[in-house]
Amino acid sequence: MKNRFFFILFFIQFSIFAQVTISGIVADKNSPLEGAAVYFNNTMLGTTTDSEGKFSITVKEGVYDLVVSYLGYKKIIYPLNNSTYKKSLVFKLEEEQNTLDEVIISKTVYNDEWKYNLEVFKREFIGRTEIAVGCKIINPEVLHFNFDAKNNVLTAIARKPLEIKHESLGYKIIYELEDFTINKNMVSYLGYSRYENLKGSKRKQLLWKKNRLIAFNGSFTHFYQTLLKNTTYQEGFIIHQFKRVPNPERPSEEAIKKAREFVRLSKSPIDFSKK
Repeated sequence: MKNRFFFILFFIQFSIFAQVTISGIVADKNSPLEGAAVYFNNTMLGTTTDSEGKFSITVKEGVYDLVVSYLGYKKIIYPLNNSTYKKSLVFKLEEEQNTLDEVIISKTVYNDEWKYNLEVFKREFIGRTEIAVGCKIINPEVLHFNFDAKNNVLTAIARKPLEIKHESLGYKIIYELEDFTINKNMVSYLGYSRYENLKGSKRKQLLWKKNRLIAFNGSFTHFYQTLLKNTTYQEGFIIHQFKRVPNPERPSEEAIKKAREFVRLSKSPIDFSKK
């Protein structure tokens, strides 16, 4: 499924009633970790831990994925329903045993092939719309590509989080890429993101607001939200329901088998106009 990057700029909040402060500690086996990133996936809500490994984030009630990330350690994705949240959270990170091998990273050569793969990556990851033109990857050099010519599969890994500046929507995005694969015509990717508002004039702010609405309307996220709110038709979506029924004129399986065998054994062109 080809998901366009700016479609995920708006997250689904399942319930909005009150503000809740989420707090906790991030540590490894022996001591607290200072500077660990703690954020809610696909939002602008996040922070880093202090010298004692503590963090605190205030968020509206809802269902979220809380991401805890620190370089060299395994990332934690913690499903959180903060309407039932009652106590401080403690996250013990484990050292990453399968970090990108230095040998693999050293193979990254920024030649014409890498530049071509980068353009393919940007086209599929960011999109090709007018709004997507304003979206730039600030640190593309962290990307490493591998192309399997035999199976026509392109994969990408990133040794650091991608930093993305979206001038058309007014966001700076930090994206932790977990997986990116183009298998023939199928594109799939997985990652975790957090956002910051860019600074700009009032004119830019109005333009960003307009572009964000354009990007949101008609997107997958917009569709999913209308399903939750039961406003699908009111907001312009039409759902067609299909029913499979047997074809009364379809030949029997035996007749089809005989026809296939006849075509396979035929040495001359078959005249299908004849019975």
